[in-house]
Amino acid sequence: MATAVAVAAGAGLCTAVTAPSAVAAEPKRASAASDAVVPPQARYLPREDTLLEAGATGYLHKREGHKGRYWWTEYATGETREAPALAEQYGHSGLRAEESSQPDGSGSIVITDLGSGSTNTIGVPEGASFTTVYTADSIVVHRFAADGNVASMSILRRAADGTITERAVTGVPDGVDWWVSVDPAQQDGRGAVIGFQRVDPAAPMMFLLDYETARLTPLPKPGDGSLSERHVVVDYDLWEYKVVTLDRRDPTAAPVTTTIPKPTGPERPYGGFAVVGDWLLISRDVEKSGSKKYVPGGGLYAIPIGGSQQHQLLRYSDMKLVTAPDGSVLVVGGSGAADWAVRRVTVGADGKPQLTKVRDVPFVPAQLQGLALGGGVLSYAAHTDAAPLPSLYDHDVSFAGAPAVGERRLRHTQPSTFHYGVHALGDGRTGFSSSVGMYVANTDKSLSVVRVPGSGVPEVMETTGRYSLIRSYGYGQYIGDVRRNSDDNVLMPWDGAASLWGGQVWKPGHTVGTIAQYDFATQRTTRDFHLDSGCTPDKLQAVGRWVYWSCGSGAAAKAGVWDHKVRKSIPVPTNGSARLGDGFVVREADGKLLLTDFHRGAGGAVATREFAAVPAGAKWAVDKFGGDVAFTDAEGAIRIRPVNVPRSPIAVVEGVADPNNAGDGAWNARWQLSRPPASWTVTVKDSAGKVVRTLTSTDRSGAQIEAAWDTKDAAGKQAPAGAYTWTLTATPADSPTPTVLRTGKVTVSPTSVR
Repeated sequence: MATAVAVAAGAGLCTAVTAPSAVAAEPKRASAASDAVVPPQARYLPREDTLLEAGATGYLHKREGHKGRYWWTEYATGETREAPALAEQYGHSGLRAEESSQPDGSGSIVITDLGSGSTNTIGVPEGASFTTVYTADSIVVHRFAADGNVASMSILRRAADGTITERAVTGVPDGVDWWVSVDPAQQDGRGAVIGFQRVDPAAPMMFLLDYETARLTPLPKPGDGSLSERHVVVDYDLWEYKVVTLDRRDPTAAPVTTTIPKPTGPERPYGGFAVVGDWLLISRDVEKSGSKKYVPGGGLYAIPIGGSQQHQLLRYSDMKLVTAPDGSVLVVGGSGAADWAVRRVTVGADGKPQLTKVRDVPFVPAQLQGLALGGGVLSYAAHTDAAPLPSLYDHDVSFAGAPAVGERRLRHTQPSTFHYGVHALGDGRTGFSSSVGMYVANTDKSLSVVRVPGSGVPEVMETTGRYSLIRSYGYGQYIGDVRRNSDDNVLMPWDGAASLWGGQVWKPGHTVGTIAQYDFATQRTTRDFHLDSGCTPDKLQAVGRWVYWSCGSGAAAKAGVWDHKVRKSIPVPTNGSARLGDGFVVREADGKLLLTDFHRGAGGAVATREFAAVPAGAKWAVDKFGGDVAFTDAEGAIRIRPVNVPRSPIAVVEGVADPNNAGDGAWNARWQLSRPPASWTVTVKDSAGKVVRTLTSTDRSGAQIEAAWDTKDAAGKQAPAGAYTWTLTATPADSPTPTVLRTGKVTVSPTSVR
């Protein structure tokens, strides 16, 4: 027969037989040598780093966070510096060409290397004009005949000793009256694609200029004209899914058409392209709307010229592809934000494209949408590289000595931001606002809900264990109980200031300058307690024996902490937003967190000191369940800093001992403590005082512990029917001495004993 167990106090709050208060010295916390740190985490979307050009020694790019500025990064050293203003002009291969007038009235072209800053000046002969075609040591000029047509072209080269040589270009077409300007992508260190225009026909003619032979070779049709080491792209139509190329080594040979596979998923037809060796590289744009707005980019694909088989080189990439002077291609991409880098595509010994990393692109730290700390559990909402949507994460934080942070856990993911931040319940769970009221992310990744009336997104004001205070704009405030059925877990509407602690809520009293406490279990309110403030509190926060209050604003502002033990107020500074801990209050003001220590109580010394410097907009939280303070620093890291203020003795804040279900045969209990214990014990004794069973554990969820007795003794035998007494003791992390917290009675039903 199964054993039935009943708790003498009945279901609900554990109010039966409270243990006598322990009289002991206040606990001391050891000083921590340093903060525990959660390093900055990568934003899900990689930092935008747009390649503009590749030179012989480095590359030109624009980087997110530096609007309107151009940057030059060296391949060999990774040194990144702001590029000169000249970089904003059109150019190629890390070179820029500017026209300059000499003192004698003649013209010249100054060629600048953006990487080294070195210059080369080449004079333009009288009667000649610069074509905007150039290399590091050469320029191409042309001359007009008397009839206005182009008569000739020449390559002017400056030797290392400063001498200038001129070499005539052959193959210049007859009867062209002007030349078409050359796009930067249509020239490199070996040649250029140059266009000429006749009045009739109107279409331009395209020619490939080879610097080594100084010859113009006609191309079969006007087109893109982009150059690579071996090929010339003469037609690029992603909407028709084809690219037409010529062999640069024999431009008179028949053009080759390469078929491009159609895009899939969020990828669009258009994007970037380049050629490396005998391979066509394609990067595609992506649709960034709706559920696809968080896609980092399209893939990078390689297709053999003349073929159609697509090979994926990168999962995600930026659209921009740039060809380097050595024939390789630079691209930005990777598998995600933490793997984002500038990469070089070359052709390996096997004839296939291969990738090498040039330089990492630093990630953008994810912006926190909320930060909470409760019962030694750090939680925060952010859109990091760990999930494609904004998510809720948490870590365990060691509460003994110097804080230490455990592994990151993903608790919840949602398509929208976390409105109004996140809130620690102190039992290992985190609450946050939702369209219906408040969601609570449970440790098994399920969600509990407190539903409140209203429209829009209500604001969660405060949470403590099972209870929450929620403001629904236009409808007022509500107190909810997340452990009750979600269709009936709003306990009551609430007006005015309030703060929850355990099964009670603190509120302004009936008269000015007072506060009172309402108990959810008894549904009774205490008498008014005088604050000696002369004003009605508009803000309240409760932690154990302490109740922070404030009222008024500006010069008339007042604030204090009411000490429930001696029933007097302790004045504290008023400036800045304040959050209450056990024996201290932290305020943010003027870029600093200021800590006021009042643990000695009313009449004792009160001291305020600077606790931490924080950047504008920093997130910060105080662990009111006996813990420390967490805040974000200027680099985006989360720091957990110890608070060396003695805490109140460990105590039960709220608890429940469930009665037996028929045939269940087990007794279960749950207690929310004022701070996490290092260990705890439940001792069960029979009516003669003999120990029947001892349950000892270090398991906890935040500052909450759960115990279960199967009604068997230490030897595994069923305990006889009758009355038993249980005692809960807990050992705090800062003391070796166990503290008796609660006692109660349990009855093993005789009808269930076999």
